[in-house]
Amino acid sequence: MTAEPRCENSDLPASQCAHCRPKPSRDTSVFGPWITASFDGECDGDCGRSIRAGDSIRSDGEGGWLCVGCGTP
Repeated sequence: MTAEPRCENSDLPASQCAHCRPKPSRDTSVFGPWITASFDGECDGDCGRSIRAGDSIRSDGEGGWLCVGCGTP
């Protein structure tokens, strides 16, 4: 019997670790319309890239903002 791999960060079995499991796909039906950012910030999607005032962004439906790369289904 082969032991399940363990997470290097938490030492949990990989199947039980939020760090190791794949992220669930986002429900794109809750994304808001595209708007122009008024302030600098950071994308709340998977990329974590910087958002600059003037960039196109959209709501992620959970209180955050997404860049074009993360907000395009």
